[in-house]
Amino acid sequence: MIWQIIIRLFNKLSLINAYNGIGIFFIILIAGTLGYSFFESETMGNGLWWSIVTMTTVGYGDLFPKTPQGRVLAVFVMSTGIGILGAITASFAGFILEKRLMEIKGMKQLNLNNHFLIIGWNFRGNDIVEELQADKKCKGKDIAIIADLQESPAQEKNRVFFVSGEPNSNTLEKACAAKAQAAIILTNELSDPYSRDAKSILSCLTLKKHHPDIYTSVEIYDQKNAQQCQFAGADEIILSGGLSTNLLVQSVLDHGVTKCVHELLSNRKGQEIYKIGLLKDFENKTFAQVLSECKKNYNILVIGIESQNMKSIITNPSSDTIVKNGDKLIIIAEDRPEW
Repeated sequence: MIWQIIIRLFNKLSLINAYNGIGIFFIILIAGTLGYSFFESETMGNGLWWSIVTMTTVGYGDLFPKTPQGRVLAVFVMSTGIGILGAITASFAGFILEKRLMEIKGMKQLNLNNHFLIIGWNFRGNDIVEELQADKKCKGKDIAIIADLQESPAQEKNRVFFVSGEPNSNTLEKACAAKAQAAIILTNELSDPYSRDAKSILSCLTLKKHHPDIYTSVEIYDQKNAQQCQFAGADEIILSGGLSTNLLVQSVLDHGVTKCVHELLSNRKGQEIYKIGLLKDFENKTFAQVLSECKKNYNILVIGIESQNMKSIITNPSSDTIVKNGDKLIIIAEDRPEW
């Protein structure tokens, strides 16, 4: 809190100094223009040109004072002009640097809309950001991170912003959570299993209390805490160790099948799994017909259907299952279809 007050005070003082410096610069410029025109019997235009060239120490030499009074004036304009310009430049440079420092420290109020929100941070954070940015659905969208860290964990990434602190009304407001498209809550790997899940559940509860409509995926460590996470309002729950456990078992049962799974789960290479809307032509057709047309016309493999009430996803439904208006298709494709 004290650090934020100091930074704000410094910014205000920097701007005041810069504005005062600009005012003094123009006073010296006007004085130099009038003085040179009077002492050297030159036009106002020549006087203005001489003042600018002298204050910036460019010194073209096309105009120079010949009278003693003009030379005294030149000494004054040269000695004060360069100092004022340096002070103005330093003030604005300091202001810009402080703004950047506030961004890195996560103290700045963000101005985002329809962005993705990440709450918490662990070793998977950078991969999550890269996966999001690799998908066409995320093209041109920003990502805001809320984490209890001193500096942004993704400073080198474009369109990724940072708010320092635990999720609460203040940090959620800074991250524009009310305008976010969806949120991901990550576990804290440094805590013990019980504490990390408790913190994730509390973060979910806080987010949903302030913004109940935001779609939220929560990472937890222990399956036993899944029910509490549901009570907190999580829309989807991901077990941090569950997928790796299943892949390890599958790798010894069916050698090499995990390579296929890794490819499908990565947005950065190969085929991906997507959920897409339904074409008008597919409505009221059987799953077998939709499967055939998608593969034949679009080289898309349909593997499931999400019902319109969003309560169930049917993987590999029977051939005579009717696809209805409002249903979503779960597909495998090289790129996200745009229809």
